[in-house]
Amino acid sequence: DLKEEEILRVIDAINSTKRDYFFKSPLYIPAERVIVNLLKQAALSFQNLEIPIPKHLLNFASIYSNASFEIKEFDIGFLKEGIIYKNIN
Repeated sequence: DLKEEEILRVIDAINSTKRDYFFKSPLYIPAERVIVNLLKQAALSFQNLEIPIPKHLLNFASIYSNASFEIKEFDIGFLKEGIIYKNIN
């Protein structure tokens, strides 16, 4: 039997671990990332021609596309102090 305080501490620990895992762990970006913009432009043609595209590339393209709409500026000072990525047009 856990007291309410102990349960809340467990929940906080789980949330902290989840944040650390999802936001601080490396992200695999496939080498095919250079064709993501081409895929966005030709997606309907690919679908119409039934061209098989690897699932991992489709997943990455979806994440990339969503992020490009949401993230307009991002501090990448871990590469070099003062460096900021800006998504302009």
